[in-house]
Amino acid sequence: MRVKTYIVDNIRNANKTIARDLGDEAVIISTKPVGGGKYEIIAANQGGIESYNIEKKMPRPAATPIRKAGEPMVDPVVYDNLKLENNATKAEPKKERVKNDNEFRKGLYPRVVYSAPRQSSILPEVLRQAAFILHNRGVDMDIATDFVSEHLRGWEKNPYPVDLLRDAIERAVPVMGDIPDGVHFFTGYPGEGKTSTVMKAAHMLRERGKLVAVLSLDHSKIGAGEELRRFCSWSGIGFAEIDSAKELANLRKEGLVCLVDTAGNPKGEIWQEYVQPLDSVHLVADAARAGMQCTYEGKGKKFLALTKMDFMDRGGSVLLTSRAYGGRPISFMSEGAKVPDDIRIPHTDEIFSIITGMEVKRSWIERTFKKSS
Repeated sequence: MRVKTYIVDNIRNANKTIARDLGDEAVIISTKPVGGGKYEIIAANQGGIESYNIEKKMPRPAATPIRKAGEPMVDPVVYDNLKLENNATKAEPKKERVKNDNEFRKGLYPRVVYSAPRQSSILPEVLRQAAFILHNRGVDMDIATDFVSEHLRGWEKNPYPVDLLRDAIERAVPVMGDIPDGVHFFTGYPGEGKTSTVMKAAHMLRERGKLVAVLSLDHSKIGAGEELRRFCSWSGIGFAEIDSAKELANLRKEGLVCLVDTAGNPKGEIWQEYVQPLDSVHLVADAARAGMQCTYEGKGKKFLALTKMDFMDRGGSVLLTSRAYGGRPISFMSEGAKVPDDIRIPHTDEIFSIITGMEVKRSWIERTFKKSS
């Protein structure tokens, strides 16, 4: 086993140096600040340390010189003043680097390609534990490693990965909070649950005492707004189909929440011309399918509305979907197709519990402060 101590300014950049000196399977034994913005890192190679061997060892790539068919294999080395007389001891070979691509093409030197070391194998232990928590919730290990490396703060002084994840998720996966007055557009691909989300949100907001109106901008097919019309007639909520920006402008007034349902084609739609900078645009996404992404870069404040939460295999899908949509604040979360129930406005503790599968344990001081605020 070989142990080495480093004094560095940036811990993430030190990983490359450690991998170069001690090999791709090196591990960090301890990390601590030493003042002046620097850190002391003690690292060792994996020889004789079985407790750190949590991943399969990757074989190191071998350099293969380029040679012609039938030509013997010869190491591309240069011997300085080499004399071979009567089985004399060979001088230590001196390897030269590839100087340029022309020499490589002529076969004078091999092209040596080293694979980058796995970042998870040289992470500090507390970050590695945090990455494994996310991995066990359905997040790919590489994505989990990137997330903890980018978002976990203060890990040098805090040895508890759950506390670090709670703070990181609160910053990386924000929530919208209360729904303000104004115009709210709902867009997304067909089948994501736009219309169901509009009906559920309208019923929930009216139950909370808000004045709500439901509007339809879906002109893609005949009778597109008929389902909304029947729902609003049953629930006593105002409904209208609008055809111009002027009609919508008359509804932008204080004390009224307008929920606008759009067609299932978010790219190049006419409805984007109706959006004003103070309006809210909710990108409706199926939480169980993190790969589908609805892009919108127009006017308005962008939010993410997650649907079909009951179809998720594991809670890590919420983190993956949030990252796919650029970390936009989550406005609504709904489950199933039952209207008008099964919708809620999420809070940070709920998001953390869904992603990690753990309940937030707050002190009585934190609970008192949260109630007062």
